[in-house]
Amino acid sequence: MPKKSKSTEPSLSNTDILNLPISKRREYWNNNKIPKDILIPLLEKSKKQNRVSELLGEIYLAIANKVSGMPSWRNYTEDYKEMMVGRALEHLVKYGHNFDTEKTKNDPVNYLIQIVWRGFQQSLKKSKERSKFEGAELKEGLDYDSQEEVL
Repeated sequence: MPKKSKSTEPSLSNTDILNLPISKRREYWNNNKIPKDILIPLLEKSKKQNRVSELLGEIYLAIANKVSGMPSWRNYTEDYKEMMVGRALEHLVKYGHNFDTEKTKNDPVNYLIQIVWRGFQQSLKKSKERSKFEGAELKEGLDYDSQEEVL
């Protein structure tokens, strides 16, 4: 007896995916692998036009959200995750179009995931620097106040 496939949804062709309503397309990006034969032309078009299309933006957001759910980032608060996803989206818009099929073994999704990962790391690094600065500023303020009381 042949085994039944675990997928409950029928597989969609690339044109079917692109013709889905926006909400269904976002759901598809979040739950399925992003086809590289859709992504590579979008990245090339983005590089030529020097802008990110709405479709590519949806894919960027789906990738950033998927990475934020990975074990390394899972335990952060929603505020931190939101900040990290925002930073990652900035990085994707800034560097995503630099994808080169010759250098990256023709795998744009992993290239974009690396950009998101580094955006998350940078976001946390800046947050830690900011908290150190705020802590030092608070400590200086306390010292200043205590000196006034002595005088």
